[in-house]
Amino acid sequence: MATDKDGFSGLHLAVESGDIATVKLLLEAMKAKFTDSGWSQLLEEVKEIALRVNKHMAEFIERWNLPYEKLMKNEAFPLHAAVASGNDEALKNLLQKFSVNEKNAKGETCLHLTAKNGLVNMAKILLENGADLGILSRSKETALDVALMSKNEKVACLLGAEFSQGNQLLLPESTDMNQKLVQNYFY
Repeated sequence: MATDKDGFSGLHLAVESGDIATVKLLLEAMKAKFTDSGWSQLLEEVKEIALRVNKHMAEFIERWNLPYEKLMKNEAFPLHAAVASGNDEALKNLLQKFSVNEKNAKGETCLHLTAKNGLVNMAKILLENGADLGILSRSKETALDVALMSKNEKVACLLGAEFSQGNQLLLPESTDMNQKLVQNYFY
């Protein structure tokens, strides 16, 4: 594996920069090249970096490596498990059988999870399948609130654009504030 002068790989640097999409791509590409012990060591190293940078990144890395059975045990619904694993195809298949707006024990929909983890493609898939932007978690947060708090600009912009296009009929009172935040939050 190629590293820089300090011994960091592209994966280490992607984790440090907080780019979940690149981290996911690199994890998928690199996994087959390691022994089980080497893979575990690499994941521990990048999780340490992630914990310093972004706790959501550390959670994403931890969940990405879990076997599907453990994901199912940790998540109440199959859609949440598909999002947690980062598997776009599994998500598309499961959307044919399950409600896109199902909530987990925290009251979060899959859209909340994509917002937390910066999974833009999955957020698009969920929106294309009718995900409701106005659903509040038990913490009284919309997916847009979660994206903003997690500093996931691309997901926040996507969700903000959906709000501003008026694609949702019933939105929580905080929607106007959310739109202004998205427009001004990152710029």
